[in-house]
Amino acid sequence: MVVGQPTTAEWVERYGLRSVVADFWVVGFRSFWAQFGWMGVLVNDRIYVALFLLTAIALFGLGLWAWRAFRRRSLLSPLQMARAGLFALLFVLTFLEFVYYNLKFVQPQGRYLFPAALADCDLSRAGAA
Repeated sequence: MVVGQPTTAEWVERYGLRSVVADFWVVGFRSFWAQFGWMGVLVNDRIYVALFLLTAIALFGLGLWAWRAFRRRSLLSPLQMARAGLFALLFVLTFLEFVYYNLKFVQPQGRYLFPAALADCDLSRAGAA
């Protein structure tokens, strides 16, 4: 399955580390949201900009929520704390796997991040006090 697939070391040698890292983030982000047809069909750049802004706003909101929940742990039940911990652990492990695989082969496909969405993180009642 990996016969003929470029290795990361080859690409770093050919294109430089900065270019490979930039491509990792750009291709990973685009393919997570909207890159189709065996990675050959992209959507309009304006859509990627809108998706980036939406993602940045969502991550900022998640950060604010996490900061508030960390400062006032009494807002969360033990079950909610466990779910938040599971979500964080699954997200971090999935991202580390994504990075680790790309240390060997050039495959920054956002679909490899989809398993992080499996964590059941229904914290809707958190902070409702």
